[in-house]
Amino acid sequence: MIESKLITDYDGAGEINEEIREQIGAPKDAQLAFMVFETTLDEEVYYTCLSGGEMKEGAITMDGIDSPDPSFTEVGAAALKTLINLPVGKVRLVLHGLRIGKKPLRDKVIDAIKAHPPGSRICFVGDFTEELDGKVTPILNFNGSTEIRA
Repeated sequence: MIESKLITDYDGAGEINEEIREQIGAPKDAQLAFMVFETTLDEEVYYTCLSGGEMKEGAITMDGIDSPDPSFTEVGAAALKTLINLPVGKVRLVLHGLRIGKKPLRDKVIDAIKAHPPGSRICFVGDFTEELDGKVTPILNFNGSTEIRA
């Protein structure tokens, strides 16, 4: 069973948030929330995010680089930076590219999470405005929000 809660009230993207607030005309003190989740799978907690961008293939881990450099949208970069800066201990950071293909998307997401130890931070990178729009949050079983304080 998988369940995810949106992490709110945590401003972990710093300067990127300031740039995004300027671009959308939001007040400087406006709270921004990105697609960063506390995800529970089989009673183990992971931290996940959905970042707009592109990866050629595979994953990048702190143990070694298995893929070319990813590129992110500005909001995607803010989600990743928020995920990296969560004050929850650092086990592993993984960037995992997502695309529609032969293997069901649900299996790709679940397998990517299960491949890493609990507490890992897993950033799913892909085109969340078109190809993956509305397809990943149901897999993560988005259900409410939670707060993580520094």
